[in-house]
Amino acid sequence: MGTDLEDRLNHLFEHGYVVIHGALSPAEYQAFADRIASLYRADHDHGANDVGTIWFDDILSVDPELFGTLVAHRSVRAELQALAGSQLQLRSLRGHYYPGQYTQHWHMDFYGYWDQAGQGWLAAQGLALNTTFYFQDGGRKSSQLEFVSGGHLSRPVGVTRGAVIGTEQNEFTRWCDSQPRAVIYPQAGDCVLFYSHIPHRGLKSDPLRERSNVVCHYQVNPFYPGVWFLSETIGDTGIYPFAGVG
Repeated sequence: MGTDLEDRLNHLFEHGYVVIHGALSPAEYQAFADRIASLYRADHDHGANDVGTIWFDDILSVDPELFGTLVAHRSVRAELQALAGSQLQLRSLRGHYYPGQYTQHWHMDFYGYWDQAGQGWLAAQGLALNTTFYFQDGGRKSSQLEFVSGGHLSRPVGVTRGAVIGTEQNEFTRWCDSQPRAVIYPQAGDCVLFYSHIPHRGLKSDPLRERSNVVCHYQVNPFYPGVWFLSETIGDTGIYPFAGVG
């Protein structure tokens, strides 16, 4: 029998995702929920789609002391350390707010994962990970998260640059609808760690129930500050920040 950490990582490898229960304390997740809601009520600059998702891409710069605590958060730090060590790099941090009912179209956060083969003899295959922190309870009558079962293990149908759009029906979304799926109900304070290339979608059926979350997108980069190299680095400004779990 493996350790708890080994069991969680094995679940990630096999299923493409793992739920880390109780990642945030009630005080923590309430603070995040309140801040996301306040941005929405203030009509802060945001994106929106036709299925009811509101997103904020700048919350780390708006409130770094609050949202910065989610980067390599202590609740998932052991997993991130075991998976990527010092090579873990924060790509983006996005807050979501869902004011009403919604059914997301199936999507992947890293569509290009399957296009990396044949880039060069020495080219490594890039890998990306998501940690999504939830601030309200999900449930069968309120909201849920779905993954295509085994969707991280082989290329989905219809994943072609320019053909996959996350807010419309297409070959990819129809294929996802036809596949077996895993359905989970993240609770307030839970974190879901998953591969960015697994097809997934969220649903909210109760229009009166508040729903929000924050996603940290990570990528694995073999070169990082402090790596042992003879010459000095040129022009490393503007690169994504490293999450610092090494």
